[in-house]
Amino acid sequence: MLVRLYYYAGPIFANSPEDGLFLDLFANAVLHNAPISFTAYRNITWGNYSNPIFGTTGILDFYGGFIWPEIFILDVFGFSASAAIGYIILTSMIEGLFIVLITEHLYDIKAGIIGGILFAFFPVDVLFSTQIHPLVPAMAFLSGSFYFFLLGLDTNKNNRKATYYVISGLLAGLSYITNPLGLAFILFVVVYLFLIFVRSVLRKNWSFDYYALLIFAGFILGFSFTGVLYFAQAGNFFLYPLYDHGVFMWQVTPANYGGGATDYTLFGIITLEYVYGSPTYFPVLFFRIFPDYIMPLPDYNISYFALTFYAAITFSAVLLLKRFKIKHTYMLVGFFVFCVWLINLFPSNISFHDGTIDFLLITMIPYLATLLTLPITVISALALAAILDIGPKKRKNKLTGILKSAPTLAVIILLGAIMLTDVYALNFDIAYYRASMATVNYLVAFATRHPSSMIYANPIMAGEANYIDGFKRINATALQINYLYNTSFAYLSGIRNAYIAVGGSLSLETSPAVTENFASAVEGNLTDSEPIVNYSNPLGQYWGSKLAPRLVIYYRK
Repeated sequence: MLVRLYYYAGPIFANSPEDGLFLDLFANAVLHNAPISFTAYRNITWGNYSNPIFGTTGILDFYGGFIWPEIFILDVFGFSASAAIGYIILTSMIEGLFIVLITEHLYDIKAGIIGGILFAFFPVDVLFSTQIHPLVPAMAFLSGSFYFFLLGLDTNKNNRKATYYVISGLLAGLSYITNPLGLAFILFVVVYLFLIFVRSVLRKNWSFDYYALLIFAGFILGFSFTGVLYFAQAGNFFLYPLYDHGVFMWQVTPANYGGGATDYTLFGIITLEYVYGSPTYFPVLFFRIFPDYIMPLPDYNISYFALTFYAAITFSAVLLLKRFKIKHTYMLVGFFVFCVWLINLFPSNISFHDGTIDFLLITMIPYLATLLTLPITVISALALAAILDIGPKKRKNKLTGILKSAPTLAVIILLGAIMLTDVYALNFDIAYYRASMATVNYLVAFATRHPSSMIYANPIMAGEANYIDGFKRINATALQINYLYNTSFAYLSGIRNAYIAVGGSLSLETSPAVTENFASAVEGNLTDSEPIVNYSNPLGQYWGSKLAPRLVIYYRK
C-alpha cells in the first residue's frame, strides 16, 4: 500500500478517458441520485452493429463489480476522487494477499514473501492501483479465483473440494462483471479441464475431477449479481456480453473507425485482420527494459516490465525442471502463456468470407497487461525460492558453504535487478503523470483568474481541467473550459477575445481525428497570435525534455 500511495499522482485521467467518465458516472449516482438503468436495451436489435447505441460510453455501466462497490463507498464516506482511489488500492492489497497465499501454497512461506515483494513493485499494477479504472479490482477477484481453484485441486475431501470450486467460480464471475478481462481465468479453466480430460482418456485413467465442473456453477452465480438486474430491466440475463461484443463491432466498422485494417493471410485460407495495431506491436514493448521516450498514446506508456517478463520466461523453464517438485507448474506456466496469447491474438470475431476463415483481431493496448501480474509474480517468486534451496543442506566445510551461498547471492542479484528496473519504470512514468497533473492544475488556476473569459483546449485536456476543478468544489459551478474539436484555420480564425490552450495533457496531444498532433494543428494555424503563457513543469524536465508536458496559452484578440 505504501508503494502505491507514494506513486499516487492525483486524480488525473491519464491512461484512458474512461477514468473521468467513471467519476462522472459516480457523481451522477451519488450526488444527483441518477440511477444506472438498462431499460434502453430492452428492444435492441442484435446484429445491427451500426446502431449508435453501441457507440456510446454505455459499456461502462455494465462493470457492476467495480461500479456498485465504488458508489457504496462514495455514498458512505462522501464523494471525492481520493475515496474512489481508496477502493482500488484496497483491492490491490487483496490481490497481493492472494498472490502471497498462492505462492506459499505452491511452495513455502519463503516464496510467499518473495511474491509479495515482486507484486509490490510490479509497474502496471502499481500505476493502475492509483487510477480510477476497473482492471485492478478485476484482477483481485481473478487472483482469488485462482487461489481457491488450487485449493480445490489439492484437497481430498469432496465437500471441501466442492466448496472451493464454487467459491473459485463465484470470484471468477465477479472478476468478469468488473471488467471483461476478468473472463481470462474461466476461459483458461475450460482449456485446462479439457486437456486433463483428454489425458485421462488417452491413459485410460478415469480419475478426472468432476467436482471441478462446479466452478462453472459458481461463475454463473457470480455473474448473476448483475445478470438478474439486466433481466429485470432489459429482459436479457446475458445483456452484458452481447452488448460488449456489439460495442467492439461498432468500433471496428470502417465507417466508425475511419481507417483500414491490416490483413495477413496464412496458407491462403486463414486471414488475420488487425483493426488496431499489428501482430508485432505489443511484443516489441517487451524489448524496452529501460523506457527512453513517450509514445504517441498515453495508453502505451505503462508496460515497462521487460526484464520481469524475460525473467518469468526463464523462471518458467526453471520451474519445469523435475528436481524442484513444485505443484501445478505446468498449469501455472500454461496460464502465463495463455495470458500472453490472450492479449495479443485472441480473436474478437470469426467469420467466413470468400473461402477463407477471417479472424478479427485487436492488439490490446498494454495496460491490459495487468492480466500478467499474477503469472509473472508467482512464477518468478517460485523460481527464486527454489533457487535458494539449491546446494548442500549442511555446511560441512568452506567449499559447501560457498556452494550454499552462491544460490542466495544469485537470488539477491536477480531480485535486485528486477526491482531496480521496476522502480526506474515507475519513476519514469510517475514523473510524467505528476508533471502533467501540475500542468493541468496550472490551466485550472489560469481559468480561475479569468472567470469571465472564454478558454478553449484539447477536448481531453479540457475534460481533465473541468473534472479536477469540479471535484475540488463539488456542487459549485465548474470552469467549463471549452472543448476545441475543430483545429482548422477557418474555425480558429472565428475565435476572438478568447484564450486557446495547447499541450499539457497526458491524454494525447492529438486532434479529435487522431490523425495529427493537436498542438501542431493549432499552432500551425495561429500565425497571427502570440503566446502569453509558456509553462513547462520542472518535474517533467528532470526526467528529460521528452517527458516535460508543456502548456502554451494564446490570446486571440
